[in-house]
Amino acid sequence: IPKFIPWQKYFKDAEQYLLPLDAGLRLRQTTYCLNKAEEFLADNLNRILVLHTPGGSGKSHLLRQIASGLGKKHPEYTILSVAPGSPDLGRALVVELDITKRYLLLFDDADRWPEELAPLFAYVKYRSSTVKIILTTQTAGLQEILATLNQRGCRDLAKVMRIRGWEPDDLKELLRHVLGGKRHRQEELIVAMMPNPGLIVWAGKMLKGEPGIAVEKLRQRSVGDLEFEAFKSLFPEFNEKTAKDFLADLALIGSFRKDDGTILSLLSERHGIAEDTVKNHIALLLENGVLREVGHSIRFNPDAKGDLYLASYIDQIHTFDALVGWIDFWESKLHGKILAKLETASRYCNENLAKNYVKSYFSVWIQRVTRESKITPGYLRREHLKALSNFCHLVPEESLDLMYTYIDTPLPKNDNYLFLSPNRDIYGAVILPLIQTKFSRNEIFDILDYIHKMALEGQYFNYKVESLVSETVSPFYNTFEEIRETLTLLEQRLDTGNEFSIIALGKALSEVLQGAHEMSYLSAPNTVTWGTQLVPATSIVLETRDHAISMVKRMLRHQSVQVRRKAIEISSEIGFKFGMSESALSERIAEERRILLVEFERVIPHETDYGVLSDIESLLFQWWQYKSPGTEGAESILKAFPRPMEYMTPHLPCPEICTATTGRGGSRYHLTLHNRFHEESLVRTLLRGFFAPLRSSLREGFHSFQT
Repeated sequence: IPKFIPWQKYFKDAEQYLLPLDAGLRLRQTTYCLNKAEEFLADNLNRILVLHTPGGSGKSHLLRQIASGLGKKHPEYTILSVAPGSPDLGRALVVELDITKRYLLLFDDADRWPEELAPLFAYVKYRSSTVKIILTTQTAGLQEILATLNQRGCRDLAKVMRIRGWEPDDLKELLRHVLGGKRHRQEELIVAMMPNPGLIVWAGKMLKGEPGIAVEKLRQRSVGDLEFEAFKSLFPEFNEKTAKDFLADLALIGSFRKDDGTILSLLSERHGIAEDTVKNHIALLLENGVLREVGHSIRFNPDAKGDLYLASYIDQIHTFDALVGWIDFWESKLHGKILAKLETASRYCNENLAKNYVKSYFSVWIQRVTRESKITPGYLRREHLKALSNFCHLVPEESLDLMYTYIDTPLPKNDNYLFLSPNRDIYGAVILPLIQTKFSRNEIFDILDYIHKMALEGQYFNYKVESLVSETVSPFYNTFEEIRETLTLLEQRLDTGNEFSIIALGKALSEVLQGAHEMSYLSAPNTVTWGTQLVPATSIVLETRDHAISMVKRMLRHQSVQVRRKAIEISSEIGFKFGMSESALSERIAEERRILLVEFERVIPHETDYGVLSDIESLLFQWWQYKSPGTEGAESILKAFPRPMEYMTPHLPCPEICTATTGRGGSRYHLTLHNRFHEESLVRTLLRGFFAPLRSSLREGFHSFQT
């Protein structure tokens, strides 16, 4: 039996419940992760991509689409799925994989098979030039995977991403698909009640099988069906109330190993029964289909039903103290895993009081760990911040307070693992959800500025301050009105003594002035199309670009040299980053370059900093060389470019174009022009500009001259 099988066979056999998709069904929520998967495959540093999300959120569906898309675009990779269980993974890695080939391995629901992670990660580390892995996990099981990555020394090879939630329109599209293409008159209510694809599929099947069922009763029906089956397994040792408490505990725990002594002991303690009795009840719940066993992992069947049951249970808790007492019992033992499950369940709570209780619990938790910061070692601070990233969007102000506290509070003197302290990656994972929830941009930039100055450097590009700034102005996640407001805010924050303010404004303007963004989408059944999404030439887009260009022009005249050089860098990035040249914006982009050429011509005679002049000259050569649309005037500016001796000696014009060397035994100069530069008129101008100041300063003439 092979351990590694073609991904098509794996999903056909192991994930038969996945729905095929119509040609018209495009799930926009997959775009972000599909783009990141493409970037991951092209990245020479990261070898492991971990995708996590709450249960029932479409992990398997997404992984199948990634395999389909990458398989068409990258035939150089053999894409295989890991078949968990037998045979032995360590032996299969040696026997089944050809060391001369390149592999992309897919491991779906990896948190269910923790014993197979260590040998897999070790092999990828050893064969890092030919093997990459994409694995999925529930958010609640993420910490165990991260722990294994750290134990195997693979953390610096891994990139971790949370799968974005489904948009309401996508859930409606999915519901229509389950209903055979029909719209349901109460689809808005259904999506609001069950904002999860797994639950939407269940609801659609219920409505299709029982057309007369009241939509308002769907949630109650789900809970009732689960309890009906569960009570068969729990009575008579439990009464109705204690049986519900036991189910809620299992839902809060999420997945656990069948032989997990800690979980069994805690359940025994909570309910006053022997561990063997707990095992027997779990075995009966498995037999009745309430729970399911995958490998050595036990969880609800399906996961989303457990989350919905947990939400229903929380809805019925009538005092905050009762919630605190229950959650604290488990959080003190299982930590971040419990908090992640609590956040997931809060999305499905019907009662505002219950949602407020959950938010209040998170606030109290943050206040407690903040008070303990002086005695909290670095590794535990990391764990707290990782847990915080799951629910920070519910308590943003308190989340900022904790980050500032950890940055400002020295580590305990007896902390011997300083390298495990939080770095920019850990803080960035908290800030990203805050950006996506439209939290105050001013406060976001304050904390990014502080992290840039004070926090340890991280490893991952997606959590660099520049990448996080890009998120604040990305047209995928922000309206153009919001983008203009953000640009104005960054210009107002510009401070020549503040490096971050210059970096942030430059990155934001570069993002806005792109002409296209890389993207992907489902274009046919089981087919992912990769390409670029052009920015449309609408009035609001043009207005936003005008706003950005006017800011670049002001930067070119700024008193700060760093700001002026940043403006030149932004100018070089205008247009199509991914190699496109034709779109509705093409002429506008060409006109923007013409505007900047005029501006360069105005500022060059008054510029006194040779670094700025060198940057302008390099950009003009780049535009002239590649004949970028809108840069026809670059050659005339280059011919008239001032080249005084003070500028020429330390800053030879465009070193990638020409070099000068002194020969031995006399004054011998060799000027070499690269073959690709053969415009004679410009070459003559360069030669005159280069040699004129040298001729007047050198005592001896040229002994030889070669071009």
